[in-house]
Amino acid sequence: YMKQFTKTTTFTGIDLFEDFVMDPKNTHTSGTYTRDNVASVVGDRTTFLKGNSVNVLENMIEDNKTYSFYDVIFLDADHSFNATMKDFELASQLMTYGSCIAFHNASFCGEPDFSLYVKSDGGPAAVCLKVMEDMRFALVADVDRLKVFKKIVI
Repeated sequence: YMKQFTKTTTFTGIDLFEDFVMDPKNTHTSGTYTRDNVASVVGDRTTFLKGNSVNVLENMIEDNKTYSFYDVIFLDADHSFNATMKDFELASQLMTYGSCIAFHNASFCGEPDFSLYVKSDGGPAAVCLKVMEDMRFALVADVDRLKVFKKIVI
């Protein structure tokens, strides 16, 4: 969706891909998406980083000579409150003034968000409430099950 609006934007994707193993601690389910399947859809302007989002984000922060700031970060990993909050805390360090961060599955009443995430610990929707309290961010879009925040203070 995003690549159709730009000819020069490059993308970075973090995922476990074919190494994804269901774990009762991880709320996200996966199909059989291999790295090659995803690459065939998103094209050659995407760099894939294989691994757990927390580990990869921590490495990106440590190695900020290689990875600079991102214009848009889309979070759609483990949907528990704690995991989503950790992803947000790490990803926000890779943002600058004007960067946006989007949370998928962030509705309180939409399905499957309510049944799978809100009922257990609040999930991404509860994290978004915390981000709304963070004076560095402003909510700029709330569409269906997606909430997008812009960083307004560095």
